[in-house]
This record gives sequence, structure tokens and C-alpha cells, in this order.
Amino acid sequence: MILVACSRRKRAPVDATLCAADLLAGSLDAVAAEWRARLTASTRKYLPSALYGGRSFAEALSTSRHLGIQLAVISAGLGVVEPEALAPSYSLTTAGATDENVLSRCPPGTKPADWWRETFQHGTISRLLHGSTGRIYLALPQTYLDMIADELTQLDVQTLDRLRIFTAGERTLNSSALRHYVMPYDGRLDGPDSLLPGTKSDFASRALKHFSGIVSTREYQMVEDDRAAVQQSLDGMRYPEIARRTKKSDAEVQSALLDAWHALGGNKGRLLRHLRDDMQIACEQSRFSRLARELEEAGRV
Repeated sequence: MILVACSRRKRAPVDATLCAADLLAGSLDAVAAEWRARLTASTRKYLPSALYGGRSFAEALSTSRHLGIQLAVISAGLGVVEPEALAPSYSLTTAGATDENVLSRCPPGTKPADWWRETFQHGTISRLLHGSTGRIYLALPQTYLDMIADELTQLDVQTLDRLRIFTAGERTLNSSALRHYVMPYDGRLDGPDSLLPGTKSDFASRALKHFSGIVSTREYQMVEDDRAAVQQSLDGMRYPEIARRTKKSDAEVQSALLDAWHALGGNKGRLLRHLRDDMQIACEQSRFSRLARELEEAGRV
């Protein structure tokens, strides 16, 4: 079983009633209840493969097919989307400075884990994994691991020992017992010797894909053996050179995007790489997405 994070990029049109920005601000239970009611009322639904876009999801989907195992989605908007389940298209996250972040509608101090506990039925992950065999692959960013950490730590020992976690950031889960199950991928996955370079947002799925090439011809191993295999595969690989990018205002970043938009066909991945690699402009993925969306909504591109 593979558990992968949802993506902000949707291939299907977003249901106009399922936008976090339109929720009334209030108590956590009130916001969660309103969101659940909207989900229940939504009727147009899609398979995850037809709903989610972006490299991170595509890499995880490709890996699930390569290994011949099922893929489920961890979603801040839907909870656990089980394999072959139908789900509506929505606009909600628990990360980033965006109007899609539902935590901005909740009381100050509300954390992603609070939203998860209040909104979705506890124990869904445990039930999903019940009866599964072999490794359980979690390709999730830190915010999503933090969001579901309580459920993961309550898994039985036999299930915990089958977890293989892929995530960016060497310090992710450092203070958690789950750290033992994190595969030791680091910046070398983005170095000059890597066949799978990319951005931080798709690091987890790329690490999973790399790992699938290691284990696809190996029988099940203990977590210590799998960690050692990853270390061995990274030995001799070089870290990427640290780019010294310049900070720019939102207006300056948007001006650079406008200059390159048509030449790059409006391709978001190429535009972000252009900003970072060609123009050496510092721009995080979430900020880039917001600024690009503002240009599109204003009809400037």
C-alpha cells in the first residue's frame, strides 16, 4: 500500500461549494461541520487518477503501478481517499499563506492535526491498512506527517514495523518514534548524480520512486536493512550546489513571470524553474502558485 499526499493542482474543475476561502470563520467544530456538510452535498466525483495533477502525485501513481500495489491519498480536504474511491474536486489545504488554508477560518493556534482529528473519522488509516501485507509506503511532506502522526503512532507494532516513510527534511519527525521508519534520503537526490532531481514539493514521491527501484527485486527486509540499502545507494553521490538566489517583491516576481509566460507556454513547472535557475530569484512553491494564480485570475496572462 502507498499513501501519498493530495495535490493542490486539480485536473478536474473545482466544485464552487468546496472552497475553504468561502467557509465562515468560527470555532474549529463549526468550520469542520460546515465542511463535512458541503462534502456530503457534493455530487460530481472523480477517481484520484482523474482528480489530482502535478509531478508529486504522478510519480507516486507511477510507482504504485510499477510495484503492483494500491495507492490511497491523504487529503486535508477529504481525509483518507481509499483506492478506487470517488472524490469531489475541492480547494482546501492546511499549509501555506493562502486563502485555501482552512486554518485561517479556525481559531488562532489551530494546527493541522487539530483539523484532522475534528473533521475526519479517527482510525480510518488503521482500517485501511488492516489485512495488508508487505511494506507500507508513506510519501508525505512534513505538514501531512504532522497532521496524521497521532493516528500513525497508534498503529499496532506489526503494522508500524512495515512503515517506510519518505519525506523532505532530515529533521522531519526527529522527536517522534516514527523517525525510525523514515528512509534516509537527503539532498543528494537533487544532486548532479541523481536521475530524479526536482523540487521540495515532490521530494517525497521522487524518493519513493528511487526506493522502488531498490526493492522491486528484493524480498521483504527489516526497516534497518532498507535504511542501509538507501544509504548504500546514495554513497558516492554528490550534493547539489547551493544556489544563492535573490529575494524579490511579489510585484517583481509577477513581472518576471509575465515576461516569460508566453515563451514557456504558461507551464508552471518550467516557469518556476526559470525563476529559480535562470533568474536566480528565491520563490517558494506555495508563493509561486499564489502569484501565478493571481495573474491568471486578473486576466493578465
